[in-house]
Amino acid sequence: MKSNDDRDFFNNIAEATNSQKAIQPKDLKANAPEMIQLQRILYDEGIFMEIKRGITAPRSHSNSKIKNEEFAQLFYSFVNQRPGTARSSKKSLFSNNSHYKSIFKLNYSNDQVKVEFIKDLINLNQRVNYIIQNIKEHNSVGLSTEEMTILVNGKYSLIAIMGVISRIVNNDPGAKSIEDLHGDDFKFGTFISDYENDDIDDKLKDLIVEFVEILATSYEREFSFGNVTSPSNFFKTDKKYLEKIADKVIKDQRVSRKHNELISAYGPLFKRVSSRDIDKK
Repeated sequence: MKSNDDRDFFNNIAEATNSQKAIQPKDLKANAPEMIQLQRILYDEGIFMEIKRGITAPRSHSNSKIKNEEFAQLFYSFVNQRPGTARSSKKSLFSNNSHYKSIFKLNYSNDQVKVEFIKDLINLNQRVNYIIQNIKEHNSVGLSTEEMTILVNGKYSLIAIMGVISRIVNNDPGAKSIEDLHGDDFKFGTFISDYENDDIDDKLKDLIVEFVEILATSYEREFSFGNVTSPSNFFKTDKKYLEKIADKVIKDQRVSRKHNELISAYGPLFKRVSSRDIDKK
């Protein structure tokens, strides 16, 4: 017969086993050299990136933190212009080698320009998260029920739209056609940290509200044609984002005076400084 100590030992193992969460693709990358390296780089820059579940930010970094999964979604939306994948297939950002390499294997340790960019990207994400949460709780901007649903489901499409605005104001590849919207030739550099005025959050809030209204109109059109069944379905695929959202942003800014004014209003937030200027910092 087993002693009480033996029974306690095996009971503890069983409890630990039952409490373990299912292993996800991101867990398999937790000890990858590039993941640990990126975590160290960001830590030295004052940002804690969680790469292992359960290991949380130290007090010194508690105000600036992000999970590697959210970072991947953010990067894949803004840089790679694939918010559908980022939202609906986030596991693939770790399990698909091509997706993973385009986010995490970019030689950050030897490229301060990229490091400065992702610092700004994480800063942008924190601000966007705060603004969305504030609107959800108070709705001081007067969004309709449908627009609120668009806001809740469309965060990564909004982030991707900001990536399009970045390309437009910097005259980068992708500024003229969706065929050029991908991350292979993305131009890195600081943006939001170089904005000199103190109205960043106000401008971002205005941008979010304005594009939520634009997205709501696009959704209503697609719904009326029977092409989508719900806001969640509207944001599900990259194809729909590129053809129904990004293409409209690019084309409208070329032909619509109102849209040109919209781009010029928010463009300064995303104006990139040159790598030479970053090196001088």
